[in-house]
Amino acid sequence: RSQRTVMIPASRVIAPFFTLEIVEEIGRTVRERQYRAGAVASSKFTVDGLDDAAIQAAVERLYPQILSNLTAAGYSIMTREQAIVNPEYAKLVAAEKPAMWRSNTAGGGKSKFFAPSGMGPYFTPGDERFGTFSALGMSPGQIMAEQNAPNQLAATLMGIEIGVRFVSVATEGGGQYSNLFGTGIASVRGKAVMSLDPDRTRIWFKTPEVRDARNFLSLNKPVGPANNPIIAFDDITSNASKASDIAGTLIGALAGGGPSYQTRAYRIALDREAFPVALEGCVTGVSAAMISQV
Repeated sequence: RSQRTVMIPASRVIAPFFTLEIVEEIGRTVRERQYRAGAVASSKFTVDGLDDAAIQAAVERLYPQILSNLTAAGYSIMTREQAIVNPEYAKLVAAEKPAMWRSNTAGGGKSKFFAPSGMGPYFTPGDERFGTFSALGMSPGQIMAEQNAPNQLAATLMGIEIGVRFVSVATEGGGQYSNLFGTGIASVRGKAVMSLDPDRTRIWFKTPEVRDARNFLSLNKPVGPANNPIIAFDDITSNASKASDIAGTLIGALAGGGPSYQTRAYRIALDREAFPVALEGCVTGVSAAMISQV
């Protein structure tokens, strides 16, 4: 997807920001109404078995490959050391988050973000992963710096973002404001599978020629590894949570109508040794294919 064009007109690229997002937790809640009754379904999916050190080691191997792919595609690389003498670019570097940064995300999720050594996760203004009003500390100064740096350095500003998820979530219902046409049925279902999330995986860039446009190249569907490193997908809902659902449903019924409740918690277990291998193989192929298209 692109606001204007996919091709980068400038042949020189500032060493790109690189951020790997590991989605550790996803939450979904669906509410459905039908007259005075209805249903509420809520599920949480949590990943177990992540090895931060192994993930960081994979990032350290992946980033040089990305730079090599850009060079092979015909672009010259301006190093970070060369670019940071520019005050506008220095502001962008200052906006990076600490390495291995963990944050809540929109919709009840949690993610951890990785970047190569000497860099930190970088987030563009208005990043939708954190909702409309996020607490990322973005400022008008960062927006202007993104516009000014490419022009002043005569080089394209680029970011590569990779998002990894471990469950595909499907929901039923959601007509919480329709008493007349609601079905009264709500459900949240998850399928455990590792993939690169198309909503979280993209290359973005801003060129010297066009100050105010950010171009994007992103996946149009999930991409998974050759071997899925997930070894278990378990329902770990507590007895207390199940009892609370039953009590809430009974109270609604005794009051003459109310929603039924279903709350579930699931654990996704990874093979700690197989996951970094699957991650590196998947990102290597996808990043090379995307760079060949810019």
